[in-house]
Amino acid sequence: MEKKYGWTRWVALAVLLTAGMAFDAVQAATINVNNFNDEVTSGDSLCSLREAVTAINDGANTTDCINASTDPYGTNDTIMLPTGTYDLTIPQPEGSPPTYGEYSATESADSTSFTVTVNPDNSVGDLDIAKSVIIAGVEPGATIQAGTGFNDRILHIYTDATATVNVTLQGVTIKGGTSPFNGIEIGTDSSGNPWAIRIQGGGVATGIGAVAYNTTTTGQDTSGSGGAGESGGGESGPTYLLSITNSSIQDNQAGDGGGLYNSATLNISNSRLSGNIASANGGGLYNDAAMTMLNTTLDSNQAEGGGGLFETGSHDSLIVGSTLSRNQAVGGGGISSRSTVNLTVADSTVSGNKAQDTGGGIYTNGPIKLYFVTVADNTVSGETSETETGEDTSSDTSSGLGGAGVNTFGSGSVLLSNTLLTNNLAGTTLANCGASGGASEINIIDNGYNLDSGNSCQLSAGGDLSMVDPRIGLLGNNGGLTETHALLSGSPAIDGGRSPEVTLSVMGTSFDPSSLDQRGLPRSSVPDIGAYEGGSLSSSSGGGGGGGCTIGTSNVFDPTLILLILAAFSGLGWQWRKSRRSS
Repeated sequence: MEKKYGWTRWVALAVLLTAGMAFDAVQAATINVNNFNDEVTSGDSLCSLREAVTAINDGANTTDCINASTDPYGTNDTIMLPTGTYDLTIPQPEGSPPTYGEYSATESADSTSFTVTVNPDNSVGDLDIAKSVIIAGVEPGATIQAGTGFNDRILHIYTDATATVNVTLQGVTIKGGTSPFNGIEIGTDSSGNPWAIRIQGGGVATGIGAVAYNTTTTGQDTSGSGGAGESGGGESGPTYLLSITNSSIQDNQAGDGGGLYNSATLNISNSRLSGNIASANGGGLYNDAAMTMLNTTLDSNQAEGGGGLFETGSHDSLIVGSTLSRNQAVGGGGISSRSTVNLTVADSTVSGNKAQDTGGGIYTNGPIKLYFVTVADNTVSGETSETETGEDTSSDTSSGLGGAGVNTFGSGSVLLSNTLLTNNLAGTTLANCGASGGASEINIIDNGYNLDSGNSCQLSAGGDLSMVDPRIGLLGNNGGLTETHALLSGSPAIDGGRSPEVTLSVMGTSFDPSSLDQRGLPRSSVPDIGAYEGGSLSSSSGGGGGGGCTIGTSNVFDPTLILLILAAFSGLGWQWRKSRRSS
């Protein structure tokens, strides 16, 4: 079969994301941390991570953290972390209502609501980043984690200045951060309704990172109010950009965004968000801004809404070459997306996620487009659950359990193109597609060349296959940076696809989703249906192996891909330096 060898384009996409903002500025101080302890002892010649962040924020050396570069402090400064573990041990004083830690709540003039403000203090609690910085772990990487008695998230990116803050996390693990899991009571309004502060982002938070909410009327879900910027108290001045590459955010917990609460333009690549928990929305990631995700795994996260990913706000998001697996939620085990988010998923896998009510894989009341995606083995248990306010959240299932693979509700729609859906079970019923209002409410836009192992997706376009066994292996390591389902011999998905004739864009670089499979390997000129292209690499019968993105695991990256990325990096850097000299 003729192959389309366009996969250098895939490497270029990875390079653009991993490069982040590293070539943007002309001034760049470098601080080399040499103290693993969380200390602020002046004059001991030891530079801790906390002291290094203070130096970046102040744009000046501290007594012990000295700029190792001949360049002055600027907008592209770097903190270098030697391999090892950095335990944060200086706790955040909790205070008393209406204050909690660095947060304060102010009652409105008419006493009908509260607004949250933040007063960051980098000397205690989370590391408060107010200026642009690259935090880079020396290979094989550095771990920043909550130590004994630490009671806060790990990193907080926030400024009250009218400024642009670009933060890059590179080769680091963020672990064990704990923002208060449930709301912190702050008082009552004029009607006697109790209000609380919910802290957002257990591992990392951008923006204010907290919201005040009426516990009687909204319970845990305040996502409709817009997220941190609008509902947290307003942020008209700062602009945030966050780049995460070759990093892991794991085992953190918070109200929203157990791993990461994001209100910045976000680029995340070659990374993993795993084992994070949110009491409300976004177990792995709560996202409220434009996002590009590449070669990344979201696995084993938990939340009420969006176990892996919760999308809200008004923006475009793109997920490419990634896997969302083994996440759990009440609704939207893998993904939960709101009405004003335009989400596109390409060459990716949504597998083994679980919801109690509906939408084991994907749950949306907005537009989602799936190109060459495998949606498999997601489940809906049908268990009745209650929120903190005692609200029965199973009301969406009055007409059944909806879709276990993809589920639409309200104005939601899912475009399917070259997508494979199989073995998604609502209770014991095969329900690859569904809707909260029943089968008549399903809103599937059929772009053709899809495979439904049942008939719930109501496929009827050219090239569609229904009521067929796709013959796929178990989720596992089949090459590449994320886990996939291999196509087994005789699979009807082989050569069953066609180019959707659509062009997607990552940071200004265009690509055809039919040119490469999830692993970044070339597809046939007549591509296979789903995320995996048979014949690109030796197929596996499935089972075991692999851990999705291998950051923080015993596995290693594919060395060929890394060498190509490094080579491309070198070329990109040379071109940048050349352009700088000629300008």
